[in-house]
Amino acid sequence: MCNGKKSRLNKIEHNLKILGLYQFVSGIVGILLCTYFFGSIPFQLLISIGIYGFCAYCGFLLLKKKYDNGLNLSIINQSLQIISFGVFGFAIKYTSGFYAGFGIDLTDDLITRFDFGINTWRLYLNADPDLVFLYVNIIPIFILGFIYRSKTRLELNNKSISEIGKSE
Repeated sequence: MCNGKKSRLNKIEHNLKILGLYQFVSGIVGILLCTYFFGSIPFQLLISIGIYGFCAYCGFLLLKKKYDNGLNLSIINQSLQIISFGVFGFAIKYTSGFYAGFGIDLTDDLITRFDFGINTWRLYLNADPDLVFLYVNIIPIFILGFIYRSKTRLELNNKSISEIGKSE
């Protein structure tokens, strides 16, 4: 393999390691925070541990260089974090890691919002029926772009390695 391709592969692997650490650490932090805050609410605790555990698992797979499964599951994990909404007494907001985004809240009046922070988990069932909001988190959109570019580069790299093997 020529040095250019090897260097490009090392850069991709380095960036995937950073994504893996990001997801693993934010998942563990989410589990710890939810255990602290929802310790007396078993339903909320189980769901939050499940969703943040899934995030940590995605990161773990990337750290173990299991890129196919890790990237595919990371796509699911990041997609779940893009849209948050509340309507008819049901609301959900999940972010693992950093969030920054915008939205509207129609609960009492039309309010536009811009928020940023770290790890958020909210699940409301049969809450205020007048609760109406929509929020878009832009950070997972950028992460998804990175994931899709990385998948394409890995596939091209694997294809060129297999072609080199066939020509020898």
